[in-house]
Amino acid sequence: MIAKLHYITQDLKGGLDHIHQAKEALECGVKWVQIRMKHHDDEDLVEAGKEIVNSCRKHKAVCIVNDRPDIAKIIGSKAIIGATANTLEDILKLPLDQVNYIGLGPFRFTSTKHNLSPVLGLEGYQDILTQMHEQGIKIPVIAIGGILPTDVEGLLEIGVHGIAVASLINLALDKEQVITKLIESLGNE
Repeated sequence: MIAKLHYITQDLKGGLDHIHQAKEALECGVKWVQIRMKHHDDEDLVEAGKEIVNSCRKHKAVCIVNDRPDIAKIIGSKAIIGATANTLEDILKLPLDQVNYIGLGPFRFTSTKHNLSPVLGLEGYQDILTQMHEQGIKIPVIAIGGILPTDVEGLLEIGVHGIAVASLINLALDKEQVITKLIESLGNE
C-alpha cells in the first residue's frame, strides 16, 4: 500500500545528516521514508541506507531510495517503484504496468530540487488527474514540491493520493506537531 505521507531526507547545510533526519521523522510517526542523497557517493549511500532501513523496520515503515534502484536492491529486498512526472506526456512515457505510484510536481516553487520543472499548482494537478482518469490510468499520484499543510485539503479533493515533503518536516521546530497534523489532514495512514 502506498502511504499518503512520503517523507524525504535531504542535504542540510549545518543540519542533521540523512540517518538522523530519518530517525527523527520515524520517531515522530512517519511511515514512509525516501532517502534522497543525490550528491553522495555509492558507499555513503549504501552505509546510510542500511541504517535507515533498520530504523524503518524498527518502526514498521517503508524505505525507498530516490533514483537509485541499484542501491535499493543492495539495502532492501522488496521493490516499490515510483516514477516522477511533470506532465501527462511524462506519465504516458512510463512503463505504467511496472509503476506503483507517480510523484507529480512540483506543486509550487521549491529550493529542495535543482533544475525544477514548471510549477503545476492546483489547476495543473486537476488537469493532469482528469486526463489520467479519462485514459483509465489509476496509479496513485503523490504531490510534491513546496507543499504546505494548508494545501493538503485541496489536493485530496481533486484526487491526489498523498503528498511528499522534505523541508516542511526537516526545517520544522516541532517535527512531531507538523507530522501529526499532516497525518490527520491526510486521513491517517
